[in-house]
Amino acid sequence: MEEAEVPKKEIERAIGIDLGIRSYLTDSEGRAIENPKFYERELERLRREHRKLSRKKRRSKNWSEAAAKAVQDI
Repeated sequence: MEEAEVPKKEIERAIGIDLGIRSYLTDSEGRAIENPKFYERELERLRREHRKLSRKKRRSKNWSEAAAKAVQDI
């Protein structure tokens, strides 16, 4: 059985990507993408849900539902 030769494609353009601390992503052309900061965006919602949770009697059905809502999408 003979193997068919696959013609190699010439690379026309290459780009380098650096994931860093100061900027989320920087490419070899100098473009920088800022960190999306998912946690900071959701922080106020988390605080509100945890306040609601703290008012519930521990291990009750309402507490369980509030706990599930507080930790969803983290």
